[in-house]
Amino acid sequence: MTESMISERDVEVKIVTPLFREVLGYEDKEMAWAVPVKMNLGREVRTKEADLVIRRKGETLIVVEAKKPTEAISGATGQTDSYAFALQSPFSFITNGKEYRLRAYYHGNRRVDLITGTIESLTKKNFAKLIKLIGAKEISATAADTANTVQEPDAEKIRDYRRFFKGLHNAIRDGDKLDPAAAFDELSKLLLMSAADEALRAKNRKHKRLTSEEVETWTETSSKMATESVNIHFRHVVKLAFPLLSDEASEIKLSPRTVTALLKKLEPFSLKSDDVDVKGRAFEEFLPSQLRGKGLGQYFTPRPVVNFICDLANISINDIVLDFACGSGGFLIRAYEKMRSEVEILPAGTIKRLGTTRQQMLEDIKDSQVFGIDAEPRAARTARMNMLLWGDGKCVVRGNALANTDFSGSDYAVREYSEADEGSGCSLILANPPFGAREKETKVLSQYDFGSRKKKRTSQKTEVLFVEKALRLLRPEGRLLIVLPTGLFSADSYEDLRIHILRNSWVRGIYNLPTHTFVQSGIPTVNTVVLYVQKFTSTVQEFFDAQSADLTFEDFKTLISKNPQYDYEIEMADAENVGNDAETESTSTGDASNDLDLILKDIGSDSDGDLGELDVFDFAERLYGIKSFRRRDQALRGTRRGGKVYFKLRASELNNRMDPSYYVLQEKMKPFANGLEPIGQRVKAISDRFLPKTPKELDADYLFLSISSDGKVTVREKMRGEDILTSQKKVKAGDIIYNPMRANIGSLGVVGETQAGGLVSPDYHVLRTDGIDAEFLVGLLRTPFYKFYIDIITTGSIRDRLYPQDLQRILIPKIDSTQRKQIKDLQTGIASEIESSQKKVSELSVDLNEKVREMFVTKPSRPVPAKARTSPRVQSKQK
Repeated sequence: MTESMISERDVEVKIVTPLFREVLGYEDKEMAWAVPVKMNLGREVRTKEADLVIRRKGETLIVVEAKKPTEAISGATGQTDSYAFALQSPFSFITNGKEYRLRAYYHGNRRVDLITGTIESLTKKNFAKLIKLIGAKEISATAADTANTVQEPDAEKIRDYRRFFKGLHNAIRDGDKLDPAAAFDELSKLLLMSAADEALRAKNRKHKRLTSEEVETWTETSSKMATESVNIHFRHVVKLAFPLLSDEASEIKLSPRTVTALLKKLEPFSLKSDDVDVKGRAFEEFLPSQLRGKGLGQYFTPRPVVNFICDLANISINDIVLDFACGSGGFLIRAYEKMRSEVEILPAGTIKRLGTTRQQMLEDIKDSQVFGIDAEPRAARTARMNMLLWGDGKCVVRGNALANTDFSGSDYAVREYSEADEGSGCSLILANPPFGAREKETKVLSQYDFGSRKKKRTSQKTEVLFVEKALRLLRPEGRLLIVLPTGLFSADSYEDLRIHILRNSWVRGIYNLPTHTFVQSGIPTVNTVVLYVQKFTSTVQEFFDAQSADLTFEDFKTLISKNPQYDYEIEMADAENVGNDAETESTSTGDASNDLDLILKDIGSDSDGDLGELDVFDFAERLYGIKSFRRRDQALRGTRRGGKVYFKLRASELNNRMDPSYYVLQEKMKPFANGLEPIGQRVKAISDRFLPKTPKELDADYLFLSISSDGKVTVREKMRGEDILTSQKKVKAGDIIYNPMRANIGSLGVVGETQAGGLVSPDYHVLRTDGIDAEFLVGLLRTPFYKFYIDIITTGSIRDRLYPQDLQRILIPKIDSTQRKQIKDLQTGIASEIESSQKKVSELSVDLNEKVREMFVTKPSRPVPAKARTSPRVQSKQK
């Protein structure tokens, strides 16, 4: 049944037809091919064709979608869902001849992947499970099953438990005067001990949990004895109940008095009660208020980002999920929550036909479908505690995820995928790995192409290695959704990494996050994107593996232009608001949608995007306007909702870079292309160095100049020639000088007449104009639009530097002297208003300071005695 296939037609003839006719037992009259379906796609109503529809007595039973072997079946789920909802079908079946997916539809627009796998595995298992679910004789009963209604957790209970956890945390802080991070560590240990006691008592009713009375009794003998006894119990029960977590059972570092108080609070608390989801949700909400700053913040991904990534991933009950830098476990919790929700909605009859029970399905998910790794002990402990409160914490281990074993020497549960290794790999990776760290271990580096396997290296950025590792771990058609620094998608130095991604996966989407996204994690500003890729099928991978190992971007574009079956659409977006308040460091609540919600809505409606409607000048003003020295990472973003941009482009349109902002600018510049010219035609870089040598030069005084963020060239200091020990750059009046790492905030200025002959640091760049007014050009480059332009160019350079050759490529309008004068007059007017305002502010400041001084030097008048205030003489005077 799995003979050679090339086209969609091959899949229909060789897989779909025999499966539904011979195996599932449908008659030809029940199989309708190429069925027209009217669907709403964005703002349009279009008619498309479902490949096959199984019908009986006028009722649709199954929608079948066949794809080419070169296409991923998950890429067809959106379209197939639309067919199913339009035709009111309870099931859909999608296959590309290699993989398959059986999907069920329930009330409330809910959809669940009942079975996924390979066609080959179906053959091996003789189709038994599939026949029980959608076989011609059984499907009527399966379709008639009524789905369960999933109740949302009680909001009041969540609030009460959240306050309970906060109360425990405060008791530790107040009792032993610990900082928030240390207090949180101790709380985790106490909760772990409580969970261990509860688990052991569930197995053996004779097991005695540690009580506050016991600790008080020990304390009466001595505090030292009490502390030692508590820790003996702690290590013992954790080792028995959770052997894999026993490395965390180091020592509880709390006073006996505080331990006693906490045990009293914990006595009525149970981790295994029916409302485990309530406790889990409460603890997860409690975490953000604690995970701040250096102590814990680095392990926390904001909930709006977690929700966006998990919604984008379309998590299924059949997924094997991994987060190899799991931090506090936010992605793991959300993935488990989604999978659990799908299990709970399944009808009892359907679960029975699957040959399992609801409880067993949940246990399988906890035991063998959700995994986390983190190297940092506090992060791993937090994630374990988080997962324990949801029902299981054994899935989180401590280790360097770039290695093959954890810190205890055990192999990771998820190993790199190999076709010959059944059960290897995973289907979904969700991650927000730490940035900027470097892997230096020789043994680890030797395992990676971007380590030292192909080129000798002594270190490599961990985020680069994580991308390579993820693509190895994923099974064919597996998905990776990961937060990464924008520079990986723009800097020339990472072109080989981008090519590696394109050679091994479909890039489904790249989404810019606002620079303040991680402010709650103690990171004020950072440029990041969410990358969503899907690993190739084996058929597509074979095609790309056959290409040259030295494939460049131009080679890639040429290759897929000649082979359009390998071309595909990429979603790109730029989000301005993600539900975080950059000033208060809080996450907004309420019903208002943030930009990530709006992007998901665009994706769900198959929208072509809103790039065509975007006014790029308004867009730049929002990001860089108001302050003259504002740049993207200083802009207070998040105050404007609905400021997102969403669009699509094809892989063949990629142009070396993969950052969304680059394509926003590129698309918006196209209509003006004929009226633009590069700045390089009007300026030249001056790189001459000067070091005083002659007696006259050594005896002369020189002005050292600097450039401020508001574009003013100022004198930093004056120095005699004989004291200048290193060569500098000497400037003339009218030269443009700029700071290469601060040009995107407007750090460009013009040297004045009185500053001619001055010196600037070799780190500065100097430009000399030819046929264009320097003041006009600098004023233009400091406008919001050109700050946006410069930001995109500097993003593409190492350390965000604007080199002269990059600046010279910037395009400016070909305008006449009259238009330049109009713009320059406006620039002069703005500068004048700013100067006038600053002068007024300065005058008011002096007045205010004077009034404050007078308060100290003026003697206060003596209060009038009460008797005098009521005397007739005083009253008559007042009259």
